[in-house]
Amino acid sequence: MMCNDVEYLYDLFVNIVHSIILASVPVKIVTIGPRDPDYVTPFIKSLLRQRNRLRRKGRTDDADIIALKINSLITQNRATRLEKLSTATSKQLWDAVNKSRHHNADNGSLLLMRDPDAINDFFANIAAKENYDRNELLKFRCDNPDARYQPLTNFEVEFYLRRTKLTAPGCDGIPAWLLRTCSYELAEIVTCILNCSFSTGCVPSPWLNALVTPVPKVPKPTGMSDFRPISVTPHLSRIAEKILVRRWLFPFIPTANIIDQYAFKPSGSTTAALIHFTDKLTKMLETNYYVRCLLIDFSKAFDTVDHVLLLNKLVQLDLPTHVINWICSFLSGRSQQCKVNGQLSNMANIGLSIVQGSGIGPTLYIIMKSDLHAVSCINVIIKFADDTTLLVPENTDVGLDVEFRHVRQWAESNRLTLNTAKTKEIVFRRPRVKYFHMPPAVDSIEQMDCCKLLGVFFQSNLKMDSHVQYILSQCAQRMYILKLLRSQGMPIAQLSTVAYSLIIGRILYALPAWGGFISVELTQKINALFKRIKSYGYISRIITIDDLIAESTLDLFKKMCIPTHCLYHLLPDYRVCDNLRLRGHRFQLPTHCTVLHRNSFVTRSLYLYV
Repeated sequence: MMCNDVEYLYDLFVNIVHSIILASVPVKIVTIGPRDPDYVTPFIKSLLRQRNRLRRKGRTDDADIIALKINSLITQNRATRLEKLSTATSKQLWDAVNKSRHHNADNGSLLLMRDPDAINDFFANIAAKENYDRNELLKFRCDNPDARYQPLTNFEVEFYLRRTKLTAPGCDGIPAWLLRTCSYELAEIVTCILNCSFSTGCVPSPWLNALVTPVPKVPKPTGMSDFRPISVTPHLSRIAEKILVRRWLFPFIPTANIIDQYAFKPSGSTTAALIHFTDKLTKMLETNYYVRCLLIDFSKAFDTVDHVLLLNKLVQLDLPTHVINWICSFLSGRSQQCKVNGQLSNMANIGLSIVQGSGIGPTLYIIMKSDLHAVSCINVIIKFADDTTLLVPENTDVGLDVEFRHVRQWAESNRLTLNTAKTKEIVFRRPRVKYFHMPPAVDSIEQMDCCKLLGVFFQSNLKMDSHVQYILSQCAQRMYILKLLRSQGMPIAQLSTVAYSLIIGRILYALPAWGGFISVELTQKINALFKRIKSYGYISRIITIDDLIAESTLDLFKKMCIPTHCLYHLLPDYRVCDNLRLRGHRFQLPTHCTVLHRNSFVTRSLYLYV
């Protein structure tokens, strides 16, 4: 059988690769102790030992050369680590600049992670399905050969092998560095395995098992629900999934089905979702005194996706037979193990979820959620992954209570759970409204005057005071971090890079979406921060918030004008050709009657670059 051939080919490949690694790649054991700083990697630790040996032998010149290399690696590692702290808490920032971490530090998460089996059972129970029957999935398979299958080429597979991310290997133990380094040599055999897998619609059994790593969702987790299970599958499985998504799955998804989804698709981002949100919101406020906004939260949305319902939606996309067969094989008979502190738990079977961390999981989720739309064409739903935002204006034919009931019914029919405790409502109001009565809450949903949407704080009057105050407080913490780094001897070049990453990068986040709504007072506060950074010598030139807004707006507007961009549908129609002067774009200028809508990204860009 061809399925057995896939298993045989893959097992043979894994065994040969491991035997070559054992015979050809030297192994050096390096122990990292609890008192070692986190920027000391195993490679740096081995260099430290080599430097000490040379000094004991009196070879100080050679030891000094290695010492310079060690200092360079430590500086690079610390700078790289600090670049990732744009969303860190105060405690994490303090830990980042400490020269060493004490072994008795209370991590919080380590206290919860002592029994790998208990942790694995917790996550497996969330993704478990009662009366799970694998035959429910196998009934979607088709035994007829698919004439539309076009085999992969060695060149195509080598492209993915060469760009394999340096992440942890799956249960097969094949490292990423081997696939990257030997991409040309391994391309032919990997192509043979993938073609055999795709053409037969069968997935090798090691690809069905995932190593789950619990990742904290909050700074101080207090229970297992505060952790997110990230699955690590074999690298070849992730490559196969990416090829399947890019070559077959995504081209068959109608654009209209995911036009309101801004996650897991080309050009999609939180900034794009926020631009869509502010554009529709300000446009509604032009003809309404208020707009009701519901921030809907789903409980464990990724972990509770039903495979049968998902495959029913996949079949409706008219996908090639081999794609349906391969996804059926990929979703059926899955299992997971939890790896905590180097200990591996027992294997547990799962019957739900789209496998967080996999290459195909995000695309499967947006397909699962693609049929969630507003009841009325006046109302708007904007989605970013599992974050769902519903906008309902004052004058509408379908009220918020009906829309929310529709979302609840959709969740029940798709076997997802709404988290009403985390679902919030904010009512946006037009400025200077004399008479305003707060509409009654829907199903006891908490109504707030300020809410956080995709990392940006929005107030009911659309002023950005809360958001600017929040990011300025974060930047103040990072200013002190930069001071400590300079006192520890970090060179000015690396210090400037860290400053741009931690401070300028924090302000640049989603700036095109909210930058048009900041007042003169807030502009002066941000500019004062930039002046302090310049006076301390962390940056070489004075930056203003107006410069950042102009640069980020122009860059995004140029991308937005491309028809394949996810925000292109927000642009107006092309204007009628005339003999007037050349303009910056071909779109008609939209009409507006309020300053709020004029300050939204789309309208502001169209008038600014006319």
